[in-house]
Parts: sequence; C-alpha cells; structure tokens
Amino acid sequence: MKVKHKIVNIYIILLCVLLLLTGCLENKNAQENIIIPVLSSPTATQIVYSESYPSTPEDVIREFLAIYPDSPVHAIKFLSPAYVQRLDERSALDLLPEQGRPSGFIISQGSSSAESEKSEVFVNIAYNDNTYEAVFSLIIQGGRWLIEKIAQQ
Repeated sequence: MKVKHKIVNIYIILLCVLLLLTGCLENKNAQENIIIPVLSSPTATQIVYSESYPSTPEDVIREFLAIYPDSPVHAIKFLSPAYVQRLDERSALDLLPEQGRPSGFIISQGSSSAESEKSEVFVNIAYNDNTYEAVFSLIIQGGRWLIEKIAQQ
C-alpha cells in the first residue's frame, strides 16, 4: 500500500513538473497571429480603406463621402492642409449638411482643369427626406487632388 502511494505521489510530481515546463516554453505563434478589429461604431458592413489614392476629383469626393461619416480622422487625407488649418473642432464635424451617413449622393456636374490645378464639382447629397447641393472645390497639391472647400448651396 505504501508503495502504491509513493508511485501515485511520483506521478503527481512528474505531472506538475511537466506542466510547469510546458507553461515556461516560449510560444511565438500565438502572438504573431493576433488580430484585433477596432471599429468606432457598430455597423452592418465593414468599411475598407483603400491603400491607393483616387486619381480624379470625382473619385476623391466619392471616397470622402464614403469615409467621412464613420471616420472623419481617416477622411482628413482628402482635405488640403490649408483647409484643415482653417477648421476648428466644431467645423470639422460639420463639413457635410447633416450628421450621419448620407442615404445617397449624385455628382451632377463639374469643371476640372489639370493645367490650372483646380476643380469645382457640384454634388447632390441626400439624407432620408432632405437633399442638399454642395460645391466641392479641389486643388492639386503634391500630385493629388485635395478638397480645398466644401460650400453648401
């Protein structure tokens, strides 16, 4: 009986040593594959931020209108540095006619000139029952079209 207890005690000690050694091993794979998604607000669809920059004024406006309602910080890359400097905390949140995501928008007309490095684009922005017309003034800086001003009509 004493021999049986000694064998059980030896097994328990060996098991504890084995668990202790297993816990001390370095596990590189567990930390390399951790992905933590961070969303500012819960949405039905996840927004994908493009790595490439749009090449036309219309595409800049489309990207801006898609990103700005959910993430104004990410949309700042479409604004000219001079426009960003003119904005304060309140006006930065009021660039569009209403808060929240527009139900739709139509780029109705515009004039662009790569030679003069300026563009004016008229956009109808819809929010549920209301439609607003806005004029986006863009300039070329550093080879990119940037929004210089958004005016509501």
